[in-house]
Amino acid sequence: AELLATNFQGITHPDDLEADQEYLVALLAGDMDACQLEKRYVHKDGRPVWVGVTAALVRRLLGHKEPA
Repeated sequence: AELLATNFQGITHPDDLEADQEYLVALLAGDMDACQLEKRYVHKDGRPVWVGVTAALVRRLLGHKEPA
């Protein structure tokens, strides 16, 4: 429930926010299809947690139905 109340920026280590935003902008602009990175999230007790992340933007046309 705690994680659902936030977004990735809210739990990302402050030193990693700028790079995350650059990846997000590039994905949304279509400059890249996917990215892989190592980054830090901040545990609720304040310690950094290193993770490997793969992110990809999935675009779907409005009104387009997925195959059954």
